[in-house]
Amino acid sequence: FYLLPFRAWEFAAGAWLATVDLTGNKRLASCRFANGFAALGVVLLGSALVITYPVSVVVLRSLAVLGSMALIAAPRSVLNRYGLGAKPGVVIGRYSYSWYLWHWPPLAAMNLLGIDLGSMTRIGFLIGTFAIAMISYALVEQPFRRSRPASLPSMRCYGAVLGAVVIPLGVIDLSGGLSRLASPALREADG
Repeated sequence: FYLLPFRAWEFAAGAWLATVDLTGNKRLASCRFANGFAALGVVLLGSALVITYPVSVVVLRSLAVLGSMALIAAPRSVLNRYGLGAKPGVVIGRYSYSWYLWHWPPLAAMNLLGIDLGSMTRIGFLIGTFAIAMISYALVEQPFRRSRPASLPSMRCYGAVLGAVVIPLGVIDLSGGLSRLASPALREADG
């Protein structure tokens, strides 16, 4: 599901929303309509978060995409102006893509290995990956966005970041890898 062809409809939904002029219509631009649309977005996003299986993953993702579209389509809503537009919402938004990139691989690996985190460990994991996302945003993303040919100090910084990622992975691999943390049933199935 996470490969590009399977997510093309999500990109298409975002592209459609980006090309539609929602501010030209007085009814759509009204604050009351915006608040209603934002509320719809919250309901759809909330539904995608709390509904459990056997509901199809496509249905859950559709709810999340439609909810996100409703929130984006209502920039004048109270929720967007004073909730998501407040400083904490802006900070999370600024680092959200980095956060997504940093939290997803270890989370997927733990899921694959059958490692079940407790609630407090999950919260710590999310805080830790957010801190890593903030660091990578400042040290990797922003320098590349404002890039000129890389200077020697920048190259040293990139090398240090690469080493900070590769060296722990090497140590984990040399110490028996993550498989020693896997559930007994998964280790047995792996042989």
